[in-house]
Amino acid sequence: MSNLFGAQPVQLAETDEPIEGPVLIAFDFDGTLTVKDSFLAFLRWRSGPVGYAFGLVRLTPNLIRYLFHRIASG
Repeated sequence: MSNLFGAQPVQLAETDEPIEGPVLIAFDFDGTLTVKDSFLAFLRWRSGPVGYAFGLVRLTPNLIRYLFHRIASG
């Protein structure tokens, strides 16, 4: 079922009720909406605790390579 704007209900999670109507997602890159970084909090919320932890584990080799490159170029 769509509304006047053609937006479909969004299911956020299995236990959440669908949202009817338009959905606004805001990213605060310059600090006008929040007082701290919200990107990691958004990723943690969106992927869940297990997915977030798995993503951090997957990024570990790249982080180590980055750190060694920074140290070597110095």
